[in-house]
Amino acid sequence: MKTRALLSSVIMLSPILGQAVKEATPNEVVKEATPNEAVAVAATTPIAKSLEEPLGNIKISGLYRIRPEIRQNRGFSSGDGDDANYIGQKVQVGFLKKFGNDTKLKITFQDSRIWGGNLASMSTLDTAIEQQALDVREAYLEFSKLAGGPLSVQVGRQKLVYGGQRLIGHLDWTNIGRSFDAVRLKYETTTNKLHAFSSIVTEGNSADVGQRTANAVDRYFSGIYNTFTGLSFMHVETYYLTRINTTNNNGEKLHTVGTRLTYKPKDVGLDYEVEAAYQFGQRNAMLSTSAYAGAAIFGYTLNLGIKMRLSLEADIASGDANPNDNKFETFTNLYHTNHLYYGVADLISWQNMVSGALHYQLFFSKKLMLKTSYLYVAKAVAADSWFQVSGIANFNNLIAGSTSKELFHEIDLVVNYKLYKGIGLQGGFSYVLRGAALKEAAGRDADLIFSYLMMTAKF
Repeated sequence: MKTRALLSSVIMLSPILGQAVKEATPNEVVKEATPNEAVAVAATTPIAKSLEEPLGNIKISGLYRIRPEIRQNRGFSSGDGDDANYIGQKVQVGFLKKFGNDTKLKITFQDSRIWGGNLASMSTLDTAIEQQALDVREAYLEFSKLAGGPLSVQVGRQKLVYGGQRLIGHLDWTNIGRSFDAVRLKYETTTNKLHAFSSIVTEGNSADVGQRTANAVDRYFSGIYNTFTGLSFMHVETYYLTRINTTNNNGEKLHTVGTRLTYKPKDVGLDYEVEAAYQFGQRNAMLSTSAYAGAAIFGYTLNLGIKMRLSLEADIASGDANPNDNKFETFTNLYHTNHLYYGVADLISWQNMVSGALHYQLFFSKKLMLKTSYLYVAKAVAADSWFQVSGIANFNNLIAGSTSKELFHEIDLVVNYKLYKGIGLQGGFSYVLRGAALKEAAGRDADLIFSYLMMTAKF
């Protein structure tokens, strides 16, 4: 009897589950399934009717990504132990449940790991004992059309993505990515989107419930971001962001204001992106903050039998010329996705830097695209640090004693190929030539080489 009941349940569940799985991009929700005839037939039984509501309107999405990476001379040294080769893997399974037309629940589980990056088995009978790699990437409730208008609220773990992601991004390029535990209000009309959010980045008291954070402080990140699309020739974005450490009076109180102007043609023609930001506030009780950053990209797309785009980019972020005064003048890059801008090798952050870049893209077909780039990168202030992509200034030991601002020249090549619907391949290669500061440094005798091959499958 138990076997017969189990088989009956499987037969009735299979068409429902099959109908629920639909194709989706990682950042989009899949479209709601239309019940097919098999579901309608199965629903005639009492057991199937009880299962139809919890399973029939749950949308499921998934992602699998694998990326082998090779870094040679990663410290610009040809010595032993200065290479890094590994295979990164990311797996996501997402569920979306709608409650009526105005409320939804989104949950995305993610497993992230490096192949072979596990602890050795104590008994030697198994290949490994897994380290903790499974986490919740998204888990939020969203209530829409509050008070019958265009107001909605989103509560829980979520991705915050704004503008070009220079200051707020999901960081999906990395093997883990970034999520925020936040509350977000959204007021959206046909020509304007006004968002206000507040998130807890670190919670100093989390140890009270058996959890630990990277910093034993209370740190909050909040902001107001407005996007106006009512002009045909320009989209205008303005924002105010604040990051505050309230643990004590010596904590950080950082405020960022800025604007971003963009335009993209439907097919061919001129496109541009211009962004400027200013930071003020308190670094700690002894230091006040005054810093700035700017970026500009101008591109032109044309079709000469093959569609192509040529673009020029310039970026700048202030540094601190005098670390002994009472003013902190290094721009802070906040929660960015820098991989989109400052080179495929990811060697610098939008802090104390000046860069220029030339990009050339060829769109051979809807399936095949090639992009090549040249970047020049230097420090804005020689006396300040070289900040890597994480914002940590641990590249300073590479250029100790050098007074030159020139850091490196980078040549990139990226190829995208759409293998099937939902499956894409991407390969990248970077050759990073030492600038004057690295050539002057002792022991920095080799250029850096970075390459990868990535496959992404999603539904």
